Amino acid sequence: MRRSILVMAMVTLSSVLTFAQQKPPDGRPKQEVQLGRGMSLLAPGLMQVGLETNFFLRLADQIQLTDKQRAALEEIAYGYQKYNVQRLADRDVTDAELQRLLTRDNIDLDAVRAKVREAEAITTDVKIRMIEAVLKAVTTLTHEQHLKVMILIQELQPPKERAPSGRISEYE
Repeated sequence: MRRSILVMAMVTLSSVLTFAQQKPPDGRPKQEVQLGRGMSLLAPGLMQVGLETNFFLRLADQIQLTDKQRAALEEIAYGYQKYNVQRLADRDVTDAELQRLLTRDNIDLDAVRAKVREAEAITTDVKIRMIEAVLKAVTTLTHEQHLKVMILIQELQPPKERAPSGRISEYE
């Protein structure tokens, strides 16, 4: 009897722990972007190129974007640019409010801290949205287009000069 109660308690405890581990602490479902197998090495470079080429739209002809891909990338770029402009305007208002708080005779440090946190939260939010938009743009491309992008970038970069090896050649 004691053994069966102990077993039931262990089973109940393990199922509760398993359930608790499945949800993130804030209760929201975990968000992931599946880039595909082997993409972990290409992703940082693709993200950088995506930012520098307006979400790959400047490379549309070289990587042979389909009309559907072009439309999707244009929508991603427009959505991000619209969001960015709106949030940066919010940031400007927050900065103006902070300056107003700092020009009073008695400065409320709690209000100043809150306003600084609000401004930084906007900056963080914009950065996260940018990362999400670039990842969405990367996933819009095919694997072949990912490779074309990386090859194009390698071709466009000037060759690096080789550093002297530091060895003395026999033939010098």
